[in-house]
Amino acid sequence: MTGDPIPSSPDTTPSSPDPGTSPRPAAKRWRRRYLTGGAVALLLGGAGAVALVQGGGPQDGKAAAPAEWQLLRYGGCLAEPGFPGYDRREYVYADTGPEFTEVPCEQAHEAEVFGGLDVEPGPYPGEARLTRTAPRVCLESLATYAMDPWELPGDVTYAYFYPLEDDWRAGTRSVVCLFRPDQGADPLRGSLRRTADAFDIDQLAYLGEAGELSTALNLVPAGHPEEDLAGNTEWAADVARELEEMAALLDSRGWPADAAPSARSLAGEVERAAEAWRELSRAEDAETFSTRWEDASNRLGTGTPSVYPLRERLGLTTERPQVNGGSITQPEAL
Repeated sequence: MTGDPIPSSPDTTPSSPDPGTSPRPAAKRWRRRYLTGGAVALLLGGAGAVALVQGGGPQDGKAAAPAEWQLLRYGGCLAEPGFPGYDRREYVYADTGPEFTEVPCEQAHEAEVFGGLDVEPGPYPGEARLTRTAPRVCLESLATYAMDPWELPGDVTYAYFYPLEDDWRAGTRSVVCLFRPDQGADPLRGSLRRTADAFDIDQLAYLGEAGELSTALNLVPAGHPEEDLAGNTEWAADVARELEEMAALLDSRGWPADAAPSARSLAGEVERAAEAWRELSRAEDAETFSTRWEDASNRLGTGTPSVYPLRERLGLTTERPQVNGGSITQPEAL
């Protein structure tokens, strides 16, 4: 297996995308740029232990790492011996070691690498900092790897590995982002990768903003409003900003003639949602936040009916995903 390691980025600043990844330019420049891929590899060196975090929080604490990590290739699908559907005779990379083997994505597998981050060598940044950085890195990577969140299955979540201090001293410098089947779900089969080259310029204009909104929605704080009111109101303000930007795009862009009326209608619905989320961000106590939350959520989930005709006219899926278990897609996603 070949590929170049991700270029190091100082002070956990995300690495720049590979310029050869997307044949078509996105309709807007991303405000936050993380790894978007190309023929790159994530190199995990060293030994010891790493932490595996599934979705929004730790699942099994610290998971033992193999004695030597292998190259985990961007877009690669992974299985372990003994995994349902795993057939070592069918496809084996000789240089990946016994713990994880890359398999064709058409074969049953338990993980798909969709992004990551290499950080600059230096003092160990600490688990607290890495667990703050990794979700944003992975969600931003996800928004460019699987650009339409409505296409993601409801029983797929994401996980990430980050190095513990012993691993850091041994040379591991990478956060690795993985799709995983939700607990109890069937194995993954087929790649979830749908990057910019799979969409036309009008689809990209819509999905670029929708992806930023989806990212903001997914960065919900771990603590409830009773525990972290400031974090929750800041999150609501971030969502409100993304909604305002999406409304502006929908209202001002030159959409195809058959899509323009739906885009204008959706712009008004999104503006009203932004007002509700802005009110949510101004909550002065947890009780007020909880009271306003239902309205803000409904303004997106059921309050944006124009999303369906607009998606249809743009040639995007109109079936809102079923949100199950640890699903990545939020029910409010557009």
